Amino acid sequence: WLSLAFGDDGSDVIYGFVIGDSVTVKDAKAGSPNPSDDTTQNFVGTPTGAESDGSTTITFIRELNTGDSTDDEILNTDQSFRITYRFSSDNSDTINYTNAMVKSVNLQIYSAPQTSEFTQALSMNGFFLHYKLFDDWTGARWIMSASTSGWLGIGFGSTTLNGVDLVYGHIQSGAPQVFDARGNDGADPTNDSTSNISNVKGTLLSDGTMIIAFDRLLDTGDSTDDFVISLGTDIDLVFAFGETAFSSSQTGTGAFSISTPAPVSEIDSNG
Repeated sequence: WLSLAFGDDGSDVIYGFVIGDSVTVKDAKAGSPNPSDDTTQNFVGTPTGAESDGSTTITFIRELNTGDSTDDEILNTDQSFRITYRFSSDNSDTINYTNAMVKSVNLQIYSAPQTSEFTQALSMNGFFLHYKLFDDWTGARWIMSASTSGWLGIGFGSTTLNGVDLVYGHIQSGAPQVFDARGNDGADPTNDSTSNISNVKGTLLSDGTMIIAFDRLLDTGDSTDDFVISLGTDIDLVFAFGETAFSSSQTGTGAFSISTPAPVSEIDSNG
């Protein structure tokens, strides 16, 4: 098992362990000889974990300020804070601090520069999406991930897959295969005659998480196949991922809306 404790008193703890295919990650309060789980688990999305060659990896997302001032340390930007980490090779589902290795480090989180940069992250039903507008706000870098060895995709301008402007892909022989397409209800997508995505990257992590990234202009100039993403508006997005063919049942699917920022020229001096 391994754990992280936030703050000078080290009372706000995240711990986890992997036994076989079972992954346990908990938001907890430090105690002796073992931590006690918080009533509310303040994670963004579902934590993941993997064990390989004697090494355990735990991955989680946590807000700097979870809103739970009773149990969680508030982590402020531009201020240093202490992280205490512990780990033990004890192959057990019981966390015991008595014989654990313990170290502490000081970290500092820097606030984002006050420029036209805009970035946002979202998660739902095991699907994670992060996008960052280009410096000139003409396009965005999109990064999507999910726990799948099959495929995943994101659709623009709709809450359903049928007919949506879709970018989907998979990892084949270690390389990303990503397509600009049109979604079809109950069938494989139809790839566009012209692909308007670029700078494609992707990988399949050892814990089974697939990550695919690509660049796309807000207005690709392809009015036939591509949805125009307008600034200062709400945009519907639909996502899906699965282990088998795209037309088969999806492992996960859902929809959410993002509010794109108004162009910089439309923001007044009061913000």
